Amino acid sequence: GDHIMLPVSMINATSSELVSPDISIDLNGEASGNSSGNSNGNSTGGSASTGSSSGANSKAKFKLLPLVKNGSALSAGGRVRYIQPIDVDSLQLSAPKSGETAFGVGTFPLVLNAKSGPFQDKITRTLSVKPKGFPIEKCFGGMIEPGKSVVHTITIPKEVIAGSIASNSAVYPTPLANMTEALQRLIQDPCGCFEQTCSTSYPLTMAQQYFLSHTGVDPKLVETSRKKLDTGYKMLVGFWCPDKGYEWFGENPGHEALTAFGLMHFSDMAQVREVDKNMVASTRAWLFKQKDGKGGFSRKRRALHTWIEDKDCSNAYILWSLLETGQPAADLKPEIDSLKSAAASSQNSYVLALAANALYLSDNKAEAKKLMDKLAAKQKADGSIGDVKSSIVGSEGEALAVEGAALTTLAWMRDPAYAGNVEKSVKFLADSCKAGRYGSTQSTVLALRAIVTYDKLRAKPKAPGKVRLYVDGQSIGDWADFTPATTGAIKLPDLSELLTPGDHKLELRMEGGAPMPYSIAVNYNAIKPASSDKCKLDLKVSLAQTKLTEGNATEANVTVTNKEKSVVPTPVAIIGLPGGLEPRHDQLKELVKKGKIDAYEVRGREVVLYWRTLDAEAKVDIPLSLIAAVPGTYTGPASRAYLYYTDENKQWVDGVAVEIAAK
Repeated sequence: GDHIMLPVSMINATSSELVSPDISIDLNGEASGNSSGNSNGNSTGGSASTGSSSGANSKAKFKLLPLVKNGSALSAGGRVRYIQPIDVDSLQLSAPKSGETAFGVGTFPLVLNAKSGPFQDKITRTLSVKPKGFPIEKCFGGMIEPGKSVVHTITIPKEVIAGSIASNSAVYPTPLANMTEALQRLIQDPCGCFEQTCSTSYPLTMAQQYFLSHTGVDPKLVETSRKKLDTGYKMLVGFWCPDKGYEWFGENPGHEALTAFGLMHFSDMAQVREVDKNMVASTRAWLFKQKDGKGGFSRKRRALHTWIEDKDCSNAYILWSLLETGQPAADLKPEIDSLKSAAASSQNSYVLALAANALYLSDNKAEAKKLMDKLAAKQKADGSIGDVKSSIVGSEGEALAVEGAALTTLAWMRDPAYAGNVEKSVKFLADSCKAGRYGSTQSTVLALRAIVTYDKLRAKPKAPGKVRLYVDGQSIGDWADFTPATTGAIKLPDLSELLTPGDHKLELRMEGGAPMPYSIAVNYNAIKPASSDKCKLDLKVSLAQTKLTEGNATEANVTVTNKEKSVVPTPVAIIGLPGGLEPRHDQLKELVKKGKIDAYEVRGREVVLYWRTLDAEAKVDIPLSLIAAVPGTYTGPASRAYLYYTDENKQWVDGVAVEIAAK
């Protein structure tokens, strides 16, 4: 693990000399959120002792070595500097035993106490411990029926890092449970642009709508969600362009389809909190002005996603948004007529689904039904929809399939004749759930809209019951009981203690109850990366210098390459930095100003780089300026690159290492 040489300074702010100054340092090996563990202090006055900390339930190990002092006297106004060595031994972890946490990672409190005579001071900081290796996630989801069980097989590789396995399993009795879980999952992802911010604020909006129509919800959950939504709203309006549209990073010109998405979001949000009416009216007016006079909507150069060849996607999405948010159909007659014609010849089921929704809203129900029939003929055995070829954001793979199914389900639910199709498509959406998440922002939001609408139309009285997990026939924990009043996700025990390298059978059983979605996610770190050969990006990361002195600067040389012979949408590169290095925000801002990147975000030890697009076979070299802030020996987390709307396909590279000497 990392070896930290933590600088600790004691300053005498009095007018007289301090006698026998003393520092004690407590590092509790128990991660925050767990039960309390024992803590051994490392105190220094005339001498220092060696201590170690290991919480009662924690698997993390710390060694507090003797303080290294560059001075001992503290005269009036003077200062003395110490170096506190800390060894983080998170790799020497054995398989967890029953009752122990799965892995020695998390946030640990570091408490520093200084004392001299009548004077004393106390500072608390946190030490965040991350696992080594490459993170891998295996997810399973679907519907569990009363009195039945579902079985999945998982293979744990031999290269798994010992102790790194953890699981997250849950059953969702209500849409609220889905929304809460989606929020918890999405909040961990980068959130540096308008749509990524929507990925948390939109589920919060739908949750608030649910609170208004259901009773018995925990008031604390309602209040916490409200506060988070307030924060999300303030962030969203920060992306409002000067021209009154919305764009990924808030720069002119606005992006028409993204503005349509925002308009729907704000319209839904206005049902549960105050939204600036002038902003919404101006945004709607701006979007309405984008009509091109030919039955469609213009697409400005910066806003143009050149990878979208099907302009019908954008036109249909914008029209659906305007009608969904209350724009009279009479104001959009040319656009509606144009969409009828486009949908009649389109081979893209995404366009057909949008057109079916828009035409139904505009009271062209006969035309809408024809499109619903076409979509029904394209439904596959697993409930997904065939021929979903492109979307407004250039989604591919799993996200695109979910978007197509969700939009089609929303259309079918407008007519009871398609109840059978709806059941199959909702099951597909449930099967696509990955620990509460349904892909990128668009796919997750559309899936949640479909699930919430389904609940309103098909809600049935819930029956009491219980669920239980099994690994290779051995039960994990007790039965988890639920009642008709249960609203939150039914969390199941961690099953990682039985997951050794090899094949395992995971089984979820239900007794009583009613049909409910479930998800099982198993996370672990492995020595070998789980890079996808379908990733369209290549990533290289290296440090210009691997040995530095505290306070010196170096660079991380980052190269992102588009391997395709066509433009790719919304590339993201997340660069893992060793613990002792800090990025220079002024240099990152300069990279944005020069157009080397479109935006950035710093999240802990990771720098997230964003681009709107990368040209065909483009190669971008980014020098990230870094400062050696804390002495020690560190290895950064693995870096990765991917397309935001196809995030199941990532390119991973090893974390870089650095050695920083104290001054």
